[in-house]
Amino acid sequence: KIDSHLPLNGSRLFQRVQTVYVGTRFLSFVSRNIVLEALESTRHELDKVEKSLLKSEIDLNEILRSLEIIRTNLVQVENHFIVLADKVDLLEKRVEPLEREVEHLNQKLESIDKGHKNHTLS
Repeated sequence: KIDSHLPLNGSRLFQRVQTVYVGTRFLSFVSRNIVLEALESTRHELDKVEKSLLKSEIDLNEILRSLEIIRTNLVQVENHFIVLADKVDLLEKRVEPLEREVEHLNQKLESIDKGHKNHTLS
Protein backbone atom coordinates (compact mmCIF):
# COMPACT_ATOMS: atom_id res chain seq x y z
CA LYS A 1 0.00 0.00 0.00
CA ILE A 2 2.85 2.42 0.81
CA ASP A 3 4.51 1.73 -2.56
CA SER A 4 1.39 2.83 -4.45
CA HIS A 5 1.15 5.98 -2.31
CA LEU A 6 4.73 7.20 -2.86
CA PRO A 7 4.58 7.76 -6.63
CA LEU A 8 1.46 9.89 -6.14
CA ASN A 9 3.29 12.11 -3.63
CA GLY A 10 6.34 12.20 -5.87
CA SER A 11 4.18 13.14 -8.84
CA ARG A 12 2.43 15.95 -6.94
CA LEU A 13 5.76 17.17 -5.63
CA PHE A 14 7.20 17.18 -9.14
CA GLN A 15 4.19 19.14 -10.40
CA ARG A 16 4.59 21.72 -7.64
CA VAL A 17 8.32 22.12 -8.26
CA GLN A 18 7.66 22.38 -11.99
CA THR A 19 5.02 25.08 -11.36
CA VAL A 20 7.48 27.08 -9.28
CA TYR A 21 10.12 26.70 -11.99
CA VAL A 22 7.74 27.74 -14.80
CA GLY A 23 6.57 30.71 -12.73
CA THR A 24 10.14 31.81 -12.14
CA ARG A 25 10.96 31.47 -15.86
CA PHE A 26 7.87 33.51 -16.78
CA LEU A 27 8.75 36.28 -14.32
CA SER A 28 12.30 36.28 -15.64
CA PHE A 29 11.06 36.56 -19.25
CA VAL A 30 8.63 39.40 -18.46
CA SER A 31 11.23 41.25 -16.39
CA ARG A 32 13.86 40.88 -19.07
CA ASN A 33 11.52 42.37 -21.69
CA ILE A 34 10.56 45.32 -19.50
CA VAL A 35 14.19 46.00 -18.59
CA LEU A 36 15.31 45.71 -22.22
CA GLU A 37 12.61 48.17 -23.34
CA ALA A 38 13.60 50.64 -20.62
CA LEU A 39 17.29 50.30 -21.51
CA GLU A 40 16.55 50.75 -25.23
CA SER A 41 14.60 53.92 -24.45
CA THR A 42 17.46 55.10 -22.25
CA ARG A 43 19.94 54.47 -25.06
CA HIS A 44 17.72 56.44 -27.45
CA GLU A 45 17.50 59.36 -25.01
CA LEU A 46 21.27 59.35 -24.47
CA ASP A 47 21.73 59.52 -28.25
CA LYS A 48 19.43 62.56 -28.33
CA VAL A 49 21.44 64.22 -25.55
CA GLU A 50 24.67 63.51 -27.41
CA LYS A 51 23.27 65.01 -30.64
CA SER A 52 22.05 68.10 -28.79
CA LEU A 53 25.44 68.57 -27.18
CA LEU A 54 27.17 68.23 -30.54
CA LYS A 55 25.00 70.95 -32.10
CA SER A 56 26.47 74.39 -32.13
CA GLU A 57 23.25 75.58 -30.48
CA ILE A 58 22.68 73.47 -27.39
CA ASP A 59 19.00 72.93 -26.55
CA LEU A 60 19.00 72.69 -22.76
CA ASN A 61 15.25 71.99 -22.62
CA GLU A 62 15.68 68.97 -24.91
CA ILE A 63 18.54 67.72 -22.74
CA LEU A 64 16.46 68.17 -19.59
CA ARG A 65 13.50 66.28 -21.16
CA SER A 66 15.81 63.44 -22.17
CA LEU A 67 17.42 63.30 -18.75
CA GLU A 68 13.97 63.13 -17.13
CA ILE A 69 13.02 60.20 -19.40
CA ILE A 70 16.31 58.49 -18.57
CA ARG A 71 15.68 58.99 -14.84
CA THR A 72 12.17 57.56 -15.20
CA ASN A 73 13.50 54.56 -17.13
CA LEU A 74 16.14 53.83 -14.52
CA VAL A 75 13.59 54.11 -11.69
CA GLN A 76 11.35 51.68 -13.61
CA VAL A 77 14.22 49.22 -14.01
CA GLU A 78 15.13 49.53 -10.33
CA ASN A 79 11.53 49.04 -9.21
CA HIS A 80 11.12 46.05 -11.46
CA PHE A 81 14.26 44.43 -10.07
CA ILE A 82 12.95 45.01 -6.53
CA VAL A 83 9.61 43.38 -7.42
CA LEU A 84 11.40 40.49 -9.12
CA ALA A 85 13.70 39.99 -6.13
CA ASP A 86 10.67 39.91 -3.82
CA LYS A 87 8.94 37.34 -6.04
CA VAL A 88 12.06 35.19 -6.19
CA ASP A 89 12.25 35.32 -2.38
CA LEU A 90 8.62 34.15 -2.18
CA LEU A 91 9.30 31.35 -4.66
CA GLU A 92 12.34 30.25 -2.66
CA LYS A 93 10.20 30.13 0.48
CA ARG A 94 7.71 27.92 -1.40
CA VAL A 95 10.49 25.61 -2.60
CA GLU A 96 12.01 25.10 0.89
CA PRO A 97 9.08 22.96 2.15
CA LEU A 98 9.22 21.01 -1.11
CA GLU A 99 12.90 20.28 -0.52
CA ARG A 100 12.06 19.03 2.98
CA GLU A 101 9.29 16.87 1.52
CA VAL A 102 11.71 15.40 -1.04
CA GLU A 103 14.14 14.55 1.77
CA HIS A 104 11.29 12.95 3.74
CA LEU A 105 10.22 10.91 0.69
CA ASN A 106 13.81 9.83 0.08
CA GLN A 107 14.05 8.63 3.68
CA LYS A 108 10.78 6.70 3.26
CA LEU A 109 12.08 5.11 0.07
CA GLU A 110 15.36 4.14 1.76
CA SER A 111 13.42 2.63 4.67
CA ILE A 112 11.16 0.68 2.31
CA ASP A 113 14.17 -0.44 0.27
CA LYS A 114 15.99 -1.64 3.43
CA GLY A 115 12.85 -3.41 4.63
CA HIS A 116 12.43 -5.08 1.24
CA LYS A 117 16.08 -6.22 1.23
CA ASN A 118 15.81 -7.56 4.80
CA HIS A 119 12.57 -9.35 3.93
CA THR A 120 14.16 -10.86 0.81
CA LEU A 121 17.25 -12.03 2.76
CA SER A 122 15.24 -13.78 5.49
